Amino acid sequence: SPKSSLSNNDLNDMGGEPSKAVTPTKTQNTLNRLQILEGHTNIVRFLSLIDSNRFASASDDGTVIIWNSKGEQLNVLQGHSKAITCMLHINDHANSILYLITGSSDKTIRIWNLSSTQKNNHSCIKIIEKHEGSIKCLTNLPQENKFCSGANDRRIYVWTWEGELVTSFERREEENLNCLLPLNPQLNFRYMVAASDSSLLMVYKLNLPTPPEEPSPDDCKFDRLLAMHRESVKGLVKMEEAPLFVSGSLDGVLVVWLQENLLPLKILNNPDPYRDDNSYLYPIWHLTPLSDRYLAATMGKGFRIYDLDTDECLVNCDRAHDAVVAQVIQIFNGKLLLSCSTDSLIRVWDTSDIKNLTTAKLSYMASCKTGREVSRLHYNRRLERERNASIVGANTVSETTTRGNPEKDVRRKIGELRGHSSDVHGVLAFPPYSFISCGADGLVLLWKDGDGGRKLEDHEVYQVLMERQKTRAELAVKSH
Repeated sequence: SPKSSLSNNDLNDMGGEPSKAVTPTKTQNTLNRLQILEGHTNIVRFLSLIDSNRFASASDDGTVIIWNSKGEQLNVLQGHSKAITCMLHINDHANSILYLITGSSDKTIRIWNLSSTQKNNHSCIKIIEKHEGSIKCLTNLPQENKFCSGANDRRIYVWTWEGELVTSFERREEENLNCLLPLNPQLNFRYMVAASDSSLLMVYKLNLPTPPEEPSPDDCKFDRLLAMHRESVKGLVKMEEAPLFVSGSLDGVLVVWLQENLLPLKILNNPDPYRDDNSYLYPIWHLTPLSDRYLAATMGKGFRIYDLDTDECLVNCDRAHDAVVAQVIQIFNGKLLLSCSTDSLIRVWDTSDIKNLTTAKLSYMASCKTGREVSRLHYNRRLERERNASIVGANTVSETTTRGNPEKDVRRKIGELRGHSSDVHGVLAFPPYSFISCGADGLVLLWKDGDGGRKLEDHEVYQVLMERQKTRAELAVKSH
């Protein structure tokens, strides 16, 4: 249950930095209200937005807690005997059903029906016990009304949203699985990219007809491997609507790929040397698409924002924290960025100077219909830039060399939020005026924009008063 709600003065007493003291810009940090949500008994690693009024938190204690926007505990989903290792939210619009799917190190998958908004009214509708190892990945296939699960048992399974087995296939790599990424459908198939502790990306071809027919050995099979990294790949994302996906690895290499033909389009970061005696210099742990055009990547103790249209690094905050940055997200329509770290801090960054951060498109790809056309156009653009810079020669894959200014970009920080006592594992935007964080201290924190929150509360009070006035008027009419 919610433990307490803190005001701006309380937050400053906990060590939150007043925005006027740290920012030379006009943008202010108004995230000055904090609500502590208690209920878990172990590390909280995952957060998932269910709808505009609810979110879920998953913990190493094997439970998922459903909360509402006021910080009230609606339900505790119990059943897993070990830590929850992944969580997937699915909205079945056709049947008006909300599913929450959880995977655990107890080797099981559970499917929960969250359609009801009533308290303590969420049930487990399916328990899946096919895997022989800890569940590592759950990914949705919305066009086929299916989802995939991957574990440390060398097999990938395909299920209906209700939990019925469709098919399964063997993974080629022996290393532990890190993530699965289904690419956009092409005709009657789609590619699935698997990243593991290996430096190689494995690509599988999925042929999943709808409605499902009798499965055959050719439904899902290995297609090819992609070799551009030197170390384990930890980040793997699609770029919103653009026909691209991006991979990032512990060696700091960041590669942009074409979905259609699986060819590398450009290298955004390729540090050399990429390792010192004991650790990686710029390990990439998490990637966040900000729009079709912009990508945020956590690198070691900092983060960067890349422009995929110009191949430039727009923001370079290599010293954003004193420890590894776990995640970066955007809030308030891209005007602010949040970074969370194992140093127990959440920091607020001003990105209001980057125009259309959340909506920008890749302009040069608008006229391209195929991956081949994209590659040719990108190659010609790069040659033109190199000619203008009097650079002779070019490789097939371009590499970004322009970088943001670390000395300047560190001044983007406009706030520091201190609420967790240990590692912060994740942050989740919860529009319109708040976000959520979770950490190794077992807490879930609901952070609110004081100014926006007051406006919302004023609006809600106004609506209540209007309803009461309407009721009085109706009663007065009836009495006459």
